[in-house]
Amino acid sequence: MMTKHIRRISSVAAVITLGFAAGGEETAFAQNRNVGIRTSHGNRTEIRWSEGGRTVWTRSEGNVEFTDDDRDVRRISPGGHLSIEERGWGSTDRRMEFAGLANGVVQRTYFENGRATTLDGQARAWANGMILKLVREHAVGAEARARRILARGGVSGMLNEIEQIRSSSAKRIYYNVLLEKGRLGANDLTRVLSSIGRDIPSSSDKAAVLVRGVERLDLARPRVRDAWIAAAGSIPSSSEHRRVLSAALRQRSVSKPMVLEVLRAVEGIPSDSEKTAVLLEIPEAQLRDAQVASAYVTALQSIRSDSNYRRAASRVMQQRTR
Repeated sequence: MMTKHIRRISSVAAVITLGFAAGGEETAFAQNRNVGIRTSHGNRTEIRWSEGGRTVWTRSEGNVEFTDDDRDVRRISPGGHLSIEERGWGSTDRRMEFAGLANGVVQRTYFENGRATTLDGQARAWANGMILKLVREHAVGAEARARRILARGGVSGMLNEIEQIRSSSAKRIYYNVLLEKGRLGANDLTRVLSSIGRDIPSSSDKAAVLVRGVERLDLARPRVRDAWIAAAGSIPSSSEHRRVLSAALRQRSVSKPMVLEVLRAVEGIPSDSEKTAVLLEIPEAQLRDAQVASAYVTALQSIRSDSNYRRAASRVMQQRTR
């Protein structure tokens, strides 16, 4: 019997605030989508987003449980409600009201252009799609949902779901669950890391996933390490790329192969200051190795700024004078 799938919409504000605050970036997704969040007292929540000339409001009070397919409301606490409204130029304005009655029944009322009307198949399809978008794009109960999808569909099922999500912050949550709970072999890990590299548009969200991955992935495996480095190399932001590479160097027992990979990857960072910051984090013990020192000097040649070059070069000079 399937475990009952329960999520409380009163937690929406906290989930989304964390998701969008981290890095403050939505890149391509934010170019045609505006998301605003407002919460009031207690368990009242309002979420608004705009897309394609349409604006959607969701307002809730009380505890709301969704069905296992994330397309309908299973239960609302007595006296609670959920309202989903879509408005815009050139098409029908729609609103669906879900109210929790004292006997446990969910009362549904559907409106078009401000008037209550029949809840037909088309209206239900619209409401189902709006609920799925609320759950999928705004990370409502995302971790529990991701674990359920992973258990049901495995790695392929999870990746297929992530492809349907456009929000970088939501994608990040699903990828974190996949890397932490998936018990992945080398083939699956390289596949997932490749997907991360091409699928997450936000530099900060992509970096956040890869930094967490340092602690959980076996980067001693060459294929996994190469895939992780390649995903890091897809980050356009110099500071976020540096953050990821620095995380690898800060491992308690960073390996020589990882250090060499990082030194090769450093050359792809456009910013001289961020490039230098990575070089200054190469462990002292590793620099004593001739191969690492040679790779360090090669990376050093890609620095154009005289001041940054001198800072990074001083480490090699110190080694030679000892």
